[in-house]
Amino acid sequence: MAPAVIDLKAIEPDSLYPPQLAASVLNKSQKTLANLRTSRRGPAWHRIGGSPFYRGRDLLAFIEGSRVSNDEAAKSRHSRRGV
Repeated sequence: MAPAVIDLKAIEPDSLYPPQLAASVLNKSQKTLANLRTSRRGPAWHRIGGSPFYRGRDLLAFIEGSRVSNDEAAKSRHSRRGV
């Protein structure tokens, strides 16, 4: 199954997204998003009424922070080969 295409312009920076929508935006399962949250490796989140919510700007920042340039990808491939 091909990953979903998300129009990042549709993400409202000041809106709060429940885990179901945040996982969809990040193309992750809700379980993976929960694991990222508990390991503190995922996007920033807010606890409201005991439930997690993600602000749109934090989702966008997380996506931007996971960007890999072609130069970085090539260096990573070479370092794994011992080149």
